[in-house]
Amino acid sequence: MRPTVAARVFQRYALSVQYNGKFFCGSSGHPSTMGKHPAKHPSVQEEVEAALHKFARKTNVGDLQFSSRTDRGVHALGNTFHVDIERRSGKDQTLLAPHEPVTVQRALNSMLAPKGLCITSASTVPSTFHARFDAQHRTYMYRLLVLPRASAAWRGCLFEQDKSWIISPKNSHYLNVDLMKAAARPLLGTHNFSSFQNAGCQSRTSVKTLDVLDVRERRWSMQSLPNDLTCPNFTPFDFFQSSTMGLNSYIPGSSGVISAPASLGGGAVGVEEEGGGHVFTNTNSLMTREQEISVQEIIITVRARSFLYNQVRNIVGFLVNQGDRYDARVMKHYDLVGQYVGEVEEVKEGEEGEEETQEDTSSDASVDDILESERAATTLLERMDRDVAPAKAPARGLYLMHVGY
Repeated sequence: MRPTVAARVFQRYALSVQYNGKFFCGSSGHPSTMGKHPAKHPSVQEEVEAALHKFARKTNVGDLQFSSRTDRGVHALGNTFHVDIERRSGKDQTLLAPHEPVTVQRALNSMLAPKGLCITSASTVPSTFHARFDAQHRTYMYRLLVLPRASAAWRGCLFEQDKSWIISPKNSHYLNVDLMKAAARPLLGTHNFSSFQNAGCQSRTSVKTLDVLDVRERRWSMQSLPNDLTCPNFTPFDFFQSSTMGLNSYIPGSSGVISAPASLGGGAVGVEEEGGGHVFTNTNSLMTREQEISVQEIIITVRARSFLYNQVRNIVGFLVNQGDRYDARVMKHYDLVGQYVGEVEEVKEGEEGEEETQEDTSSDASVDDILESERAATTLLERMDRDVAPAKAPARGLYLMHVGY
């Protein structure tokens, strides 16, 4: 006999989940069973709920709530959800003591692992805990692989296509990281991010506070690979945890950098210059300038309590736009929101220059270029108009890394 509502005794659990966004139509909802045109792939929620219903019966499982809704194609190394489970015996539905968290975790993983999902942690929490509304900050990471055109490294990155955004800049071999950092600085702090908000956002306000916006790079050489068909076995999580790729970033009003907990990594150096400027230094570069460089990997880390719809991907699209606006041979002119409006100076016929390759322009920006990138970000914030901003970055390079409570 089914127990009455008054007799229900649920235990709330908080669980962390990892998944490859390629195989799911977002994290939340039931897209594969809704409407006349259901989604081709299920959501993460649909798969998790199906496993929970097999584990504890559907009538013994309460609502499931994710901390963060991720779009189709977005990955997660640490999305969190809560769910209520009541433990009852199989035959007469006698009320039993709640399951141990490790029991729930192992049972779910036995069913979810073949689906491309993994529950990485589970714990009991009070019935008042809410995975979404109790979250204090969310950390996203975006991964870019930048390759010169017609580079042999393309063959080595075929298996990275669903895990990063692979691009070849239009104006140079590599993105200029100095310009990307300069464009990122004005976005830190509290602003109206209407220019970085897509239609369909459910947030009541476009004002958000970015606590961290960090741009880092490292290099791969094809000479460092075991053969020319495979990439190094680097994972975004390794990069995120490494000593030079933590959550360090300049915070407005501070005297240097804010460091992440030791478990997340740290180690970037923020050097304060005269006039209040800050220079970010990579203290553990994998390659020297003299060595042959084939692949530029850029990691953009963003942390805030909450985000607007597609805000992180729109920010990345803008930063990439700024990083690609400088060419060592042909200086192209952009207006303050990064729109190309013409060439200022061209390489004249007969001048000496590279025949087929261009210089590595990843960190040779002038002071004027850096100031222009900062102005572009400031102007874009002031315009509060999504139509004047560059296109958003694709979902495949975005990872939800961590939700803090």
